[in-house]
Amino acid sequence: MPGSPEDSASTEHGSGRRGAEGAFQHILNDLFAFIATAVAGLVMVLTGFTRADAIATLIVVMLMVKAGVGLVREFAPAGLDPGRIGTLIAARPDVAEIHDLHIWEITSGQPALSAHILVEAGKDCHAVRTDLATLLATEHHVEHATLQVDHANPAVFDITDRPGPEHLEDPHA
Repeated sequence: MPGSPEDSASTEHGSGRRGAEGAFQHILNDLFAFIATAVAGLVMVLTGFTRADAIATLIVVMLMVKAGVGLVREFAPAGLDPGRIGTLIAARPDVAEIHDLHIWEITSGQPALSAHILVEAGKDCHAVRTDLATLLATEHHVEHATLQVDHANPAVFDITDRPGPEHLEDPHA
């Protein structure tokens, strides 16, 4: 909830920190680019080795990629443990399975979640979805949840007894 201690802690340790880290990495990469350009220019003037510029460029690109990898990975916001949330969802009444659980921050302090939920056969998918949305909002402050809720049907996963065309020895015959 905005203004609550949980919200400010999430901002300090979540995407706000990653934003500051991104800004710091940007400044650091600009500094490396300046130094590499100056060194490459000095090498070219003193030795005539013209490929120093290309080598400096490659070094700067590698440093930029290394710095950016950590910033573009999907992070769960601080205080939200996907494993724990997945276990809590799976333990709810009428939930048969949960998979494809993803948690991220839309903006500073605003977490989002998406998941595919399978509900036990014959149970009310809409009631389960409402229960899960309430759980996520009240227990974890996740107001933006996209839940794909379907009925679990064991027959869908069993391909052994399905009628269908015979398999051919030579598929090109």
